[in-house]
Amino acid sequence: MASGTALIYDEEMTTHKLLWSDPVCDIEVPERLSSSYDQLKRYHLVERCVHVPAREATKEEILLVHRHEFRWPDEAIVTWQV
Repeated sequence: MASGTALIYDEEMTTHKLLWSDPVCDIEVPERLSSSYDQLKRYHLVERCVHVPAREATKEEILLVHRHEFRWPDEAIVTWQV
């Protein structure tokens, strides 16, 4: 198994948009990710990373770091208690 700094990146990640207006989340824009990735490429750091394929997180994985309401594509708004 490879070791080092992992990099998970997929162009599809830059299509993410918030579906609501929240001043706290104004920084969450696609350009934030693409700009960071461009800087990694500029300094030739991408090729030094271990590439991990992007995939959708499971609900269980999301619940490891989030404790509030989510709207899943196949469900109404659901609140999980952890």
